[in-house]
Amino acid sequence: MSVRGLHESVRPSPIFLAIVALTACGGVLAWLAGPTLGRWPMSGCSSS
Repeated sequence: MSVRGLHESVRPSPIFLAIVALTACGGVLAWLAGPTLGRWPMSGCSSS
C-alpha cells in the first residue's frame, strides 16, 4: 500500500462538505451582522 494510493481513496463526502460550507457561511454572516445587531444578552452571564 502506497501513500499515493491511500490519498486517492480517501475523499470527503458531499454531505460533509455541505455542512462545512453552511457552517462557514453562517460564521461569516454572524461576523458581518455582529456590529449591526450588537451583543445579544446571554443567559447565565449577568453582571449584577
